[in-house]
Amino acid sequence: MSVDVKAATLAWRDGRFAASERPVPEEAAVAVSINGTTHAVMMATPSDLEDMALGLALNERIVRTIDDVEWLEMESVDGGYDCRLWLVPQRAATYCLLYTSPSPRDKRQ
Repeated sequence: MSVDVKAATLAWRDGRFAASERPVPEEAAVAVSINGTTHAVMMATPSDLEDMALGLALNERIVRTIDDVEWLEMESVDGGYDCRLWLVPQRAATYCLLYTSPSPRDKRQ
């Protein structure tokens, strides 16, 4: 995956405008899905997406260690990427309780 694209620039140099190009990091929409459910979507440079997805899962305490991840797959989708993590069954049960249980706010009338 390319991480740089060229952007045309126009800069004031030595009393006149000068055209040039400069590298600009590419960004794409990246979804992180846990067991088939989208957990987060963000803009990111599409390199090292596996590390980004694992880092997010660790930081959000979805997993305790990378051993809690049964498998990880990257899918190029229209307009971006989907980083799909599948958790080991014991951790998947914990994730489902944390992220799919109704909020106390949902019970208000």
